[in-house]
Amino acid sequence: MKIYIRFIYILTLLALGTVAQTQSQPNLPAINVDTLCNLGLNKAEKAKGAFFLSDGNIITILNKTPLIIDSKTGAILRQLDSLSDPVVVFPKLSKDGRYLIASSLQGLAIWDVVTGKIIKIITNASGYCFSNDGSKLYVTTANSDNLGTVNVYDMNTLEPIERFGALVSGLYIDISPDDQKLALSAIKAPESENDLKTNQVILINLNDKSSLTVLETLELQANSIKFSPDSKQIAFLHSGKEEYLNYIYIMNLETKQKQYIKLQDLTDIFGFKVTAFTNPLFIDSNTITFEIFNETYDKHYCIVWDINANKIKNIINFEYNQSVDIKDNDILFCSFSGVLAYLKKDIVDVNSNSNKTNSCIKYSNNQLVYYSEKAFSGAAQIYDVSGKLVADLGAQTFSEGRNVIPVHQTLPTGVYLLAIITSSEQISGKFLLE
Repeated sequence: MKIYIRFIYILTLLALGTVAQTQSQPNLPAINVDTLCNLGLNKAEKAKGAFFLSDGNIITILNKTPLIIDSKTGAILRQLDSLSDPVVVFPKLSKDGRYLIASSLQGLAIWDVVTGKIIKIITNASGYCFSNDGSKLYVTTANSDNLGTVNVYDMNTLEPIERFGALVSGLYIDISPDDQKLALSAIKAPESENDLKTNQVILINLNDKSSLTVLETLELQANSIKFSPDSKQIAFLHSGKEEYLNYIYIMNLETKQKQYIKLQDLTDIFGFKVTAFTNPLFIDSNTITFEIFNETYDKHYCIVWDINANKIKNIINFEYNQSVDIKDNDILFCSFSGVLAYLKKDIVDVNSNSNKTNSCIKYSNNQLVYYSEKAFSGAAQIYDVSGKLVADLGAQTFSEGRNVIPVHQTLPTGVYLLAIITSSEQISGKFLLE
C-alpha cells in the first residue's frame, strides 16, 4: 500500500460524496490520506468510529452494527450483534481489544469482540471509558437525584463495584493513559438562583477519589474530554450561546497553561465564516486534529494543530472525521459516511514528515546543491521553520550524485527545509542560509 502525499498551495479540491468543491485555503501544506475502503453509507446512517484490534485488523460501528474489517484489503470479515437503536455517542475499545462499548437510546452496550455478542446493557449512562488495563469500566450518570456520578464496573463480572464523585450529573469522561486521573464534564448544584455557571470540567485523582480539581467553570457543558498520550494535557470542545464562547480548550496539567482555539481566529485564517468545529483528538502529546466547516457553503478542513507553537501545522484531505486511532506508525481515520483511511504518523509534521531525511543540502548563489543516492523525479519546495512555503521550485529530475537546483529568488538569512515529494515518499532536509 502506498501513501501519496501532495502539497497544495492555492486551491484545495474537497469532496462531499462525489461532488468536488473548489475553495481557498491559507498557504499551508495539505496531506492526502490512503483510503482503505468506502463502506458507502447513506445520509440516514453514520459510521461512529474505528479502532485497531490487537491482531491488526479494524473494528468500526456503522449506525447500529459493529463490523470487523480486514486492515489490508478493506473487506468485511464479520459483524457483531446489532443494536435496536443507532449509536448516538462515540464508541470506545478496551486497550486489549476484547471489549467494545457504545451508547444508544437502548442504553450503553458492551460487546465481547471475540464472540461478537452484546454481553450487557447499562441504562442511565452518559459517558464511559475503560481503565487502561481493561479491568474496569467507568460510567457517568445523568440522574440529578442520584449523587455519586461515577460508577465503576468490574469487567470480569460486569457488575458495579464502586461509586464516587458527589456531583449532580456527569457527561463525557476520559481516563489518563497512566491510570492516575479521570477527567469529566459535570454539572454542579447551583449555588443561587443567579448562578448561571453550573457546568464544570473536573479532574479526579484515582488514588484519592475525594480529591476533585475544577479545571474550568462554564455556562454550557464541555462537548468532549480527552487526555493526551503522555497524560499531561487535556483538550475539550465548548460550544457556547455566543460566537466568542465557541472554542477548543487545551490545558497543560503540569504548567497550568491554557490555550483557546476560537472560531473567530479560524475564520480570520481561512477567509470564510467558520461556523463549527469537531471534537479535538490527539495524534500525539503535542498535536491535535479537528475539523472546521461551514455547512451552508459546504466548506470543510481537517486541521492538524501544533499545541506548543499554538498554530496550524497542516491540513489533511479527509472530511467529517469521527475518530483517530494509532497503531505503530499508522493513524486510522473514519468518516461518518464509512470511509476508512490511513495516514503515516511521521508525515503529519511538515518539519519532520520525511520517509527519508537527507542532510546533504547546501545553498549558495541562489541555488541548492543536493546529493542523491539514486536517480528519480519529484516536486521540490522550500519552507521556513514555521512551515510557510517560501519557494515552489516545481518538478525536478535528479541524478545519482550531485544535483543543482536553481532557486531564482533571494532568501533571507535563516534555517529552511527542502521537501522533495515523489509518488511513493517524501525526502526532506534542512539547510542554513548565513
